[in-house]
Amino acid sequence: MQQKVTILGQASGAEREAAEELAKRFLSILSPGDRVTIIAGVKCNGQMYRDLDLLVLGVLGSQPFSLPARSIPEKHPGKPVRVRSFAMLVEVKDHDPANIRIEGNRVEVRYAEGWKDASNQAFQQMHSVRNFLRERGCASPFMTEALWLRGVRQSDLPPLENLIGSDATVRDLLAVFARANVREFYKQARSGESEVLVTCGGPQGEAALEAVVEAVAGEGSPLTMDRRRLEAICGHAVGAEDHSEVIGRKMLVLRGRGGTGKTVRLLRIGKQRSERLGERVLFLTYNRALVADVTRMASLAGACDLRPDGSRSIEVRSSWSFFHGVLVASGLAPRGTDGGEWPEKEVAEALERLGRNLDSSVGRERLRATIPFDLVLVDEAQDWAVADRDLLLRLFDGTKVVVADGVDQFVTDLPACDWIRSPGGFERLVIPLTTSLRMKANLCRFVRTFCGELGLDWDLEPHPELAGGRVTVVLGDYSRSKHEELMRRHAVAGNQPVDALFLTTGSAGARCADLGAQIRGWGGEVWDGTDAAVRTSAPSRAEQHRIVRYESSRGLEAWTVGCFDLDSFFERRRSACRVDELDDASAAADRYAARWCAMAFTRAIDCLVVHADPGSRVARLLQNVAAAHPDFVEVVRSQP
Repeated sequence: MQQKVTILGQASGAEREAAEELAKRFLSILSPGDRVTIIAGVKCNGQMYRDLDLLVLGVLGSQPFSLPARSIPEKHPGKPVRVRSFAMLVEVKDHDPANIRIEGNRVEVRYAEGWKDASNQAFQQMHSVRNFLRERGCASPFMTEALWLRGVRQSDLPPLENLIGSDATVRDLLAVFARANVREFYKQARSGESEVLVTCGGPQGEAALEAVVEAVAGEGSPLTMDRRRLEAICGHAVGAEDHSEVIGRKMLVLRGRGGTGKTVRLLRIGKQRSERLGERVLFLTYNRALVADVTRMASLAGACDLRPDGSRSIEVRSSWSFFHGVLVASGLAPRGTDGGEWPEKEVAEALERLGRNLDSSVGRERLRATIPFDLVLVDEAQDWAVADRDLLLRLFDGTKVVVADGVDQFVTDLPACDWIRSPGGFERLVIPLTTSLRMKANLCRFVRTFCGELGLDWDLEPHPELAGGRVTVVLGDYSRSKHEELMRRHAVAGNQPVDALFLTTGSAGARCADLGAQIRGWGGEVWDGTDAAVRTSAPSRAEQHRIVRYESSRGLEAWTVGCFDLDSFFERRRSACRVDELDDASAAADRYAARWCAMAFTRAIDCLVVHADPGSRVARLLQNVAAAHPDFVEVVRSQP
């Protein structure tokens, strides 16, 4: 069993940097089985002091820390002192010594507007977090505050009880906790025990630590918070080695399963190229629903800002919208059309004429002059038609195209579009992605076990910073009470109905064949993407429940995802499997259907609901998975 330090809260900024520094110090000294959680940039909404720097919680169950003698109170009788659990608020100050003054037991720091009492600030913040927890019905463990002056060495500080310096060790920090816990300290010091074991309130206090994390880290708008966190994690993963230096020399291909952060990486690359080089960036994805979702994600990441000329740093379009614009600008649009829905035959003929124009260098240059973009980012590249891929690569130098290529993500039963061996005299750099940057860790474990039951090796690893997640398996009817319970949990986490996604088969006779009507009957609003007339536009209200067919869900994501009539979807996918005569047909069909199910499951960030007929094979598979993960998979059976 390994030691574990989890960082939650803000994904960037001074608080995050301080949390990462503190995490490194803990990791250097923790023993196997120890657990520490650091929450950066805590928001205690509704309190007078609502902004806190760090909340640090931990259980050191395997080998409690011994404290240095200099940290022990003078009247202590001499027994060894150890800390088994702790809860601390850490206020971080980065001022240099010239802007710090200490008078008695009070520390003041200087800002542009004058001197501020940092000691009182930390004290008042301590009351804020306790009140915040009390108002949410959360039992508070014993907790104290520490003032971390990162601009002053520990040896240069006076011996104040709650003060630590830049080079403070973990034991220095925990000594602050021990000194503040005077009552427990002296009670044990006078006992017959051979040592003093300091805790945040014994087993009861330690049990409350998880509830504290949920209450504090769950505040705000988690969907927005998580998306920003994902963008930041991608920033750490890509960082200085973002591979953008190869753009213009090689085609960059980001290849990974659903949820590995391909889309966010594309946006980050586009944002960097736009900001650093002033490049005009085009982001192409498959359909209108994805355009709306990517545009929202790009806005959260600050990647869709307006430029001085009125254009956006990244322009998000569907692939057809782009080709439609090229045909119109080049005068190749079918005659007698208004640019709306063109007959399929006329579209094919127009694209063929476009291809012929690209055969000459003069025609290619004329067409390029109509396209105001320097760099193209291609999302869900595996879903493209081969002819469209070839047209795009001829319109642009292939080295100015960055591709996100999904593994096991497809919307047709045709082979995935191959960009790695596509035509063109340029090199490719393929970046394999194997860590989930969308799903929380428990969802990764669920998908891996489900696929394993069907003989599919699904090799996506959970990211250590995205802990948690829950799965509910519903066998039988999906009831109003279960739906309302699900949406209450969804709302408590700070989400709106539109932040959920409901997947259906669209098949007549399925238990949830008309889920939209069902939800409307319960008083909910619906954006029904299974209706062709509806899916041409994005949801218009936050109160709308999004419903799409399984085959239309790839590329989308949501805090909560419901997969309805999974048994029907699974059997439909099995029957569509095309196998080589050398394959075991049944095993190959299982693996094929498992890939489709994994594509649907990986839409979820935090909560996954899987619904199936209780007598189906899929129901038995789901119960096996639930038995393997009883801590986070709940099975609900409808009453007969």
